[in-house]
Amino acid sequence: MDYYHSVMDKLQDNGLNKWDFDEFGVKALSVFCLDKKDLKSEKEKEFRCWMRAKDGNLNLQKIKMTDPEDNFACLHPYACLFKIEFMFLEKYFSKDDDPLYFFDNPVTKDHLYGLPMIHASSWKGNLHWVCLKNFVNKYSLDVDNQNDTGLKDKIFEDRIRLIYLFGTEQKSVSSYLNSLFLSKGFSLEDFQQKIQDVSQGRFKEEIVVRGSLSFYSSFFDKLDYAVINPHDRVTRAGLSKTGPIIYEVIPEKTSGELTFLYLPFHVIGSEQDDCKKIIVQDLSIIEQGIISLLEKYGISAKRKAGFGKARINSIKLISRLEELIKSLSLFGQYSVTLDGGGVQGGTPI
Repeated sequence: MDYYHSVMDKLQDNGLNKWDFDEFGVKALSVFCLDKKDLKSEKEKEFRCWMRAKDGNLNLQKIKMTDPEDNFACLHPYACLFKIEFMFLEKYFSKDDDPLYFFDNPVTKDHLYGLPMIHASSWKGNLHWVCLKNFVNKYSLDVDNQNDTGLKDKIFEDRIRLIYLFGTEQKSVSSYLNSLFLSKGFSLEDFQQKIQDVSQGRFKEEIVVRGSLSFYSSFFDKLDYAVINPHDRVTRAGLSKTGPIIYEVIPEKTSGELTFLYLPFHVIGSEQDDCKKIIVQDLSIIEQGIISLLEKYGISAKRKAGFGKARINSIKLISRLEELIKSLSLFGQYSVTLDGGGVQGGTPI
């Protein structure tokens, strides 16, 4: 609940002292344990009206949440903060869990303010999926007639690197990659031995770690509606039983920001040259994944139909490893701003 408390602090700083913030904070907490009808107070209605601009659109500027940059100087010198501004080129579809809505397909919203949003967990899951897809395609692991015995160590290292980035593999992911390894003739015992070698004996059969990537939710200020009319494949006529289906969506040309923190705790204790080598390899995987996710595949339901694709407008990187970061290919493709995070120098430890 620190997320909501930080919002309340910022609102109070902006001069909205006419509200009883202690009482409102209780109401914010009660969103998750009380029925919605218990929250329809005058103060909540007043707050929702205040959140709307004169044109009826949501006003994100009125909620100035705690910026991740504020405490960046306290982090490890190898930390990197990514802030990626993008604009949707196609509609964004998602599914909210609100059981009471005036139609069946609302877009995901914040429970308290009603802002359209993409959860941090959605960003992480989609980026993990894209990085796994890039990993499989890079080594053609799904092609049976390919002989990659000479690349076995490299393939093992990249899989372990993905685990350190996103955390312990789910059983479905582990089973899928293990089956690809077996189809290539790779021994799972060799992979487990590689885990022991890379982790210096801390793990034996499976790496159990928290991922080094931490994501922030993204919020948007526009809503729209889309109508999809399913057709019969034979007659090409609209289906009379279902009829047109109405979806709430985030429209095209809506801008947003993807923010995530890279904190490579798995390199702590290694030699400085080894640390830099690992960080460069990690960031290369991350940048390829971000570009593929936003501009190639899209982050949305129905993305196979082309929805959810976006264009990267600008990238802000906050890191004390400036010379290391400049080797990334992002600098040649996009408008990238590099910031030292308010720290002059900073010797890696």
